[in-house]
Amino acid sequence: MAHFSPGLLLKSLLFQRGKRRAGYIEILEQRIAPASTATWTGAIDNNWNNVLNWNIDNAPADHVPGTAVGDATGLDVVINPSGEQTIAVNGAFDVHSLAMAGDDHISFTTGGSLTVEAASSIHNGFQMTNGTLTANGLLTVNGSSTIANNASTIIGHIENDGTLTITGGDPNLGNNAATTTLDNTGTIVNSGARLDFAGKATLNNSGLFDITFDGSGDFADNFNSGNLFHNSG
Repeated sequence: MAHFSPGLLLKSLLFQRGKRRAGYIEILEQRIAPASTATWTGAIDNNWNNVLNWNIDNAPADHVPGTAVGDATGLDVVINPSGEQTIAVNGAFDVHSLAMAGDDHISFTTGGSLTVEAASSIHNGFQMTNGTLTANGLLTVNGSSTIANNASTIIGHIENDGTLTITGGDPNLGNNAATTTLDNTGTIVNSGARLDFAGKATLNNSGLFDITFDGSGDFADNFNSGNLFHNSG
């Protein structure tokens, strides 16, 4: 993926023997600054926050992806090793995009956070019991995902094309600082939990929404006039 930064050459007015010569501005073509690609190797363990598990542009990484200035706009992350691994997000990371095309999972259990700024995809789901996943571009999720406990939050624009199970506690859809949209074209299983709608949160369901009510008799918490639930499934 390439990013564009316009090149602008400004030639100032020139003077010769006290006389002003005609100056001009020349606009050059846009200059292409290629993005860098971080590739997961998992050579040491399943820890995202271990620099030895990564290559950047086909060389050993000099930093953990998502921790350096510029990663949010210029670093695309690819996770597709052979076999099946669970990658643990246990820090705060912000990258341009994420592409997980294999059978790997991404896991949030220790309060870690991952932000993706552009369109991204996770093929085999995620597991979250304590953490935050923020999608500032559309994040498409397939496979089997689980979100549980009130320490778990999803923010931004996420499309569930697989099976998302909501279980245990009151996991958060959105926060008070962001607009969040969860589009379900697959299956959402609400297993006795309540989804805590925060800020301007919208759930668009065009798939299957399977609800097991908890003792409170509802499936949503803090639902108010700023929240929407659209059902066409």
